[in-house]
Amino acid sequence: MGISTGTREHRPVTPVAPRRRRTAMSNRSSVNRQHMQQAAGNVQDAHGQIGQIKNQLNTHHAELQAAWKGESSTAFTQVYNLFETEFAKVLKDLDLIHDKLVHTKAKYQTAEQNKTARVNTLKGLVNG
Repeated sequence: MGISTGTREHRPVTPVAPRRRRTAMSNRSSVNRQHMQQAAGNVQDAHGQIGQIKNQLNTHHAELQAAWKGESSTAFTQVYNLFETEFAKVLKDLDLIHDKLVHTKAKYQTAEQNKTARVNTLKGLVNG
């Protein structure tokens, strides 16, 4: 089920959590960087879709306020402004989630490259 925006149907985007596998012999976890990248993309897509909906709501609110005057209009605008503040927090949090996913993926990739370099060094010493 999507969210109707009046012009186009959007389907909700669900971020994919990084997969972690714990082995019986180890307390280490294995993280799939591809899933992290996919999740970051999904979060970014959701941010874009939600931003478009927010812009449409702002346009509708402006149109409504152009024709609606009085105390009830003022009260509605006050509540709408509170809603808009909370909406902005959601977008900010999505940005934060996206940034953390991208940073964590890069961190894991660097760690893996460092481990590979160390193993290759040891391999060279053993095969000397």
